[in-house]
Amino acid sequence: MTMRGKNRTLEKKINSVSELPDWNFDGSSCYMATTENSEIILKPVAFYPDPFLGGDNILVLTETFTWEDNTYQKLVPANTNFRAFSTPIFEALKDEEPWFGIE
Repeated sequence: MTMRGKNRTLEKKINSVSELPDWNFDGSSCYMATTENSEIILKPVAFYPDPFLGGDNILVLTETFTWEDNTYQKLVPANTNFRAFSTPIFEALKDEEPWFGIE
């Protein structure tokens, strides 16, 4: 499992995550999906100023989803979308302040 990146040019400066469009890529070429149902959907969850390009450029973090089946009715978290599995835990404990450390 490795990080992946995509570039995209948008028509205006982004001020909130809700302004960012969903996007997609072919997951069969990186073993995230089968060739029969290869579309991986990217849903933005956060963005930050791009320290490399500067200006109005941003880096966007996304969650990844696949279609549950070939009816294309329901999205399910991709096998590398660990954020989707942790979100319910963090939502249930909003009053807590998590600590992270290296072991």
